[in-house]
Amino acid sequence: MIGDQTDIKKEYLILAKEVWDQIEKKIDTKAAKLVIAIGGESGSGKTILASALKITGEERNKNAAVLHQDDYFKLPPETNHNARLQDINAVGKDEVRLDLMQEHTASFKNGVSSIIKPLVDYKKNSFIEESINFEEVEILILEGTYVLGLHQINCKIFIDRNFLQTKKNRMARNRDHQDEFVEKVLSIEHEIIKKYKGEADIIVDDQYKIYHP
Repeated sequence: MIGDQTDIKKEYLILAKEVWDQIEKKIDTKAAKLVIAIGGESGSGKTILASALKITGEERNKNAAVLHQDDYFKLPPETNHNARLQDINAVGKDEVRLDLMQEHTASFKNGVSSIIKPLVDYKKNSFIEESINFEEVEILILEGTYVLGLHQINCKIFIDRNFLQTKKNRMARNRDHQDEFVEKVLSIEHEIIKKYKGEADIIVDDQYKIYHP
């Protein structure tokens, strides 16, 4: 993602280590080509946790790469917002190229050496393409609102914070519209996303604490 700031605070690095400890208890991290997915609502900390997990994994000699769901939207951010203004019923999983994200996950699992993926530029309201080299990557981290619904995932992490709890975080990153309409959008997304909580292997609460479903 271009134009999105990721400030990894100390508490996220601590959380990432605790999450990694739990991951190692749940799955064989020595196995090749593992996929970890982080789901939750807008502003819940998915991107930051994904970055922190990547750092922590590499400290444990596991090369990692991250795929961000925001790169897989069908329309760039401002255009997508305008489409929602025209029809709020457009909000949901159909806005995202989840099929392409699933294809890229499968490519990683199948040992494909590299992929060409979209990359969103928030400031320019556009997409470009980038190449991701998987040759040395052992762990693929997926993050996004709907990624827990994808297949071929070894461990699913759900950040249990709703859109009201994340408002401060959303305002701080200063890349989203902040108005009553957006709150309606987030309430629609909330109803979709909360269903993924039951599929999670690890749940993180709003106090950076881990609990199990």
